[in-house]
Amino acid sequence: MIAWPHPPEKMLKKIIDNPAKRLLAILHECKAIPPNETCRKAWQTVLKTEEEGQLLSRIAKVLDLSTDVTEVIKEIFPRHLNAIQNLRIQLHAGITQQNLNGQWSAFLQNIPDPSIVALEFASSLLDEREELKETAADTLAEQRDALFSLRSEIVAADDIPGQVKLTILRYIQRLIDSIDEYFITGVFPVLDAANTAVGNIAFDKAYNAALEHTEPGRKFAASLSNVANSVTIATGILQLAEPVSHVFKLLGLG
Repeated sequence: MIAWPHPPEKMLKKIIDNPAKRLLAILHECKAIPPNETCRKAWQTVLKTEEEGQLLSRIAKVLDLSTDVTEVIKEIFPRHLNAIQNLRIQLHAGITQQNLNGQWSAFLQNIPDPSIVALEFASSLLDEREELKETAADTLAEQRDALFSLRSEIVAADDIPGQVKLTILRYIQRLIDSIDEYFITGVFPVLDAANTAVGNIAFDKAYNAALEHTEPGRKFAASLSNVANSVTIATGILQLAEPVSHVFKLLGLG
């Protein structure tokens, strides 16, 4: 598979769209929900899903996000680590000790206001130090909607083999899921989803042909290019989009 050139690990932690800002936005939404709401309803609102399995998965990803924030602060601003570590511990306690059918107040009591202030400070420090960027929400929404609409065209296409349709639909769904969860997980799952779809061009001749010779396939290729361009905007690293453009040109798709 064609390898997407990732920057060194330390650089990744610094250029990813601000993880503290993402966690802060989530916790602000948590704080805005009435304490007498049920935990399940509250999380459904905050994490934008009513599907139980997806809900539990996203709650777990919020915990992962708190770990990401801790690791970034430990590396870049170690003097401010204690407050962020405390927040991660508090968030872990709030999530693991809650009853999804119980009152939201049981979760909220684990997240005191001083911890939110500490997170706001950490987010500001990262913004000022690293000049982190983020993909515009409306741009992601447009790309997600385009991918969603494209699914029906892929299914209806008479000139795409059945197995290739399943492959494209799988890639489309992974891209949609990564965009839907961008507000939690950030840009790199979106990048990985695009990377996988692009890499398969070099190994699957039927998939390659569908992207080159069918109208729905070309639309999917264009969508991949658009996603790659958005990733470039978010990270500020031009090299992340170059493999997509290069491969498409080699195969006559660009």
